[in-house]
This record gives sequence, structure tokens and C-alpha cells, in this order.
Amino acid sequence: MSTSFMIFSLVVIGLIFLFTILKIVFSGVQKKLEKIINEKFEKRDMIAVTTRAIFFGIGSRGNSQIKGNGALILTKKSLLFIRAVPKKEFAIPINSIIAISFPKSFNGKSVYAPLLCVKFESAAGEDTIGWALRDPQNWKRIIEETMKNNDTIIVEETFNVSASEVWNAITNIDEMKHWYFENIPDFKPTPGFETEFSVKSESRNFLHKWKITKVITDKLIEYNWQYEEYPGKATVIFELFDEGTSTRLKLTNKVVENFPEEIPEFSAESCQAGWDYFIKGNLKKYLENK
Repeated sequence: MSTSFMIFSLVVIGLIFLFTILKIVFSGVQKKLEKIINEKFEKRDMIAVTTRAIFFGIGSRGNSQIKGNGALILTKKSLLFIRAVPKKEFAIPINSIIAISFPKSFNGKSVYAPLLCVKFESAAGEDTIGWALRDPQNWKRIIEETMKNNDTIIVEETFNVSASEVWNAITNIDEMKHWYFENIPDFKPTPGFETEFSVKSESRNFLHKWKITKVITDKLIEYNWQYEEYPGKATVIFELFDEGTSTRLKLTNKVVENFPEEIPEFSAESCQAGWDYFIKGNLKKYLENK
């Protein structure tokens, strides 16, 4: 038997042994993740789950962070990743997700297949998180469907006027009273500005409390929306997109803290109808007849 054949045989045996060890280790990791998932969630609470997600890290933390395999779980309220070793959990509230994309590189590492990259709003600002997993397009579809059914209202309308005209209509107190709430006492498109006013609905009173959190003139205004009498909080975002001879407005109403389910005015249907009334009805008519 030649020396080269013996070396080749030893290499093959070594590779088989290594593959067997890796398979045993991977199987153990899978079982550990499945146990954690079963302890943490009821089956009915999980919309999608995989224990074969490869974590590429969080965008703001650079390429020096620990990556690794783990489980990705989608529920009605959050997208949760559980890294197997060392064990670590990353939870992204569904309401904080901004966009989903499929890059082939993330945090300085390139791959041959598209990754699932989720852009989200954190306490420190916008951030991203990425995974390699089977069928990222299907995960995007399921996540976006969950977002639509998760108390996030999006209303879009196009107006045949300039962005500055739409901006004035949504930020100038005198113009706002023509299409929005007539009894808004004051409004200034300045971060930190606060205002409040009451609106009655049947026998209930709703003291609206607004606080401006972000402003980009002629492009975006964001404010927190709460009520004195009830728990819960929403974020309302008006975004303007210049489309040449027209301007597209995108209104996003995201529930950050749940409102009481027993109050009909807080239902998703009521919220959708309200924003359609203001944006597609009142504001559209106001700007066209101005």
C-alpha cells in the first residue's frame, strides 16, 4: 500500500470523524433550542420559527461582536432571536420594525445568498440586525403580514401640490384646524413641543396629549400620542415624498404600548377609519380647494 494512499485514507477517516462530531454537536444545539422554545412559548403564540438561523449581528455594534447559530421566532408582538452559544436573546418589537431587505453582505461579511436584514427603531435610534436562513423572502412576507395585523396603521395619499404646501397643512396651526382637530390650542413643529386638547366621543372624554419627537422640515414629523384617561401610547409619523408635480404623504400610526381593548375607539378598525377620514378625506379636500 502506497504512502500517498494511506495519507488519503487517514484524511478521509478524519473528515468523517469530524463531520460525525459536528453532527452530534449540532443535534445537541438543536435540541437545546427546541427545549428553550417549548418552555418559553405556547405553539399557538408562534407565527413562524426556525432553529437554523445564523446570526450576523447588529449593525451598530460592528463586526467584532459574537455571531453564531440560533433560533428565530416570530410572534404577534415581537421578532425574537435566541443565540445558542453563548446564550443571548435579542427581541425586536414588531411595532419598531421599519423595513426589511436582502443584502449579500452585513457588518463587513459577504455571503453568496441573500440575508434577512431587519431595520428597526431602538431607544438609541435606527439600527439593523441580520441573519442567514432558508427562504428569507418568505420570512419577509410573514413579518410584513404580522406588522399589518399588529396595530400599525399606514395610510398613503398623493396630493397635486408641492411638499412645502403639504408640510404647512400638517404643521401650521391655522391650516391644521381646517382639516384636523378644530380645537388644537397650539402646534409648533419643534422637537420637545407638547400640546393637549379634549375630544368627546359618545359619553367618553379623550384628553389628547401630543409630544413632538422628530422633525425634518418638508420631509417628516413624528410625535407621541397618548390620552390622560387611558393607558397606552402610539407614535404618529407623517412622511412626505416629493414626486415632481405632486407630493405623496405616508402616515404611520404605530402602537407602542397597548390601549384598552374594551374601548371601541381604540380598535384597529376605528383607527384606520379615523386616519382615512383625515388624510384621504379632509386633507385631500382642503388642499385641492385651497
